[in-house]
Amino acid sequence: MLLLVAYLAVAGRVLFLALERAAIKRLGAGAPPMATTLVFFATATLSLTPVSGHALADYFRSTAWASQPDRWQTMAGVLGMAAAVYTLAFMSYSAALSAGEMSVVGPLAHVNALFLLVLAFVFHHEPLTPLRVAGTVMVVWGGVTLGRRGGGRARRTGRRAGRIGRQGGRRGDGRAAVFFILAYAFFLAVGRIIDKHATVTLDMPNGVYTILTYASVTACLVLVCLVGGTLKNAARLLLNRPRLSILAGTFTAYAFFFLVVAIQRLDLTVVEPVSGLAALVNLWLGSALFNENLVGKTAPSALIVLGSSLILV
Repeated sequence: MLLLVAYLAVAGRVLFLALERAAIKRLGAGAPPMATTLVFFATATLSLTPVSGHALADYFRSTAWASQPDRWQTMAGVLGMAAAVYTLAFMSYSAALSAGEMSVVGPLAHVNALFLLVLAFVFHHEPLTPLRVAGTVMVVWGGVTLGRRGGGRARRTGRRAGRIGRQGGRRGDGRAAVFFILAYAFFLAVGRIIDKHATVTLDMPNGVYTILTYASVTACLVLVCLVGGTLKNAARLLLNRPRLSILAGTFTAYAFFFLVVAIQRLDLTVVEPVSGLAALVNLWLGSALFNENLVGKTAPSALIVLGSSLILV
């Protein structure tokens, strides 16, 4: 029964992850990336309150913190690490957006599954079976190819209009964007390692860990935006697009919540790569909502499906 719940959680994560990407794409149109990130983390924290608020209150009320200082310090340390790692991840993502065309380098974010394959083996002793390795490579390959096919039209349009030169693009910006997107993928993988340590090894309740992590990341992002001068942009974005902000935050929050539920019973090296199936849902959403072309995307989609099947064997 618990295993069934874990698989249902993976399915929920795939759906909410796809909806999250579509909502954030619309929310962030024309807005500074860091401001957009702060908005959807802040609204995600608020959207978790009805589910996690009561659990959080019960957790602190029922735990004798005064007599367990080591537990308090450990929990605070883990939450601090999670907040720092996820903040670094999204700062890197924002820097990648600023340094180059995300349609070119964005698909490289899929390599986080490869980073996770190694990190989960080292820190959580998850098996590196041939099928799991092959399946992960297929999912990453399919995701990268699918993303590049999706960005092909935008890149051609950008070249014809000469936008790169007018926006201040410099030689070497592409390399910087690749570096930052790989940093994002790496930090994201490290964050997943911390997620499993907190909820499985330390046995923190799912709802408690989820809302505290998002609240901590939101606080860090507020400081980053304050220093970077984008806090006003975040407030303006929230006021101008409240419905999209709430939708993006809700989808983000529950995609993460389902991840935390799934890793209670399944390996990270199963849950994260299989979440790549969200790219297929995105394919349909992209066609339905953004009129994106589906030509040439069958082969990479098949790679993702085949890779996910191998991982689940």
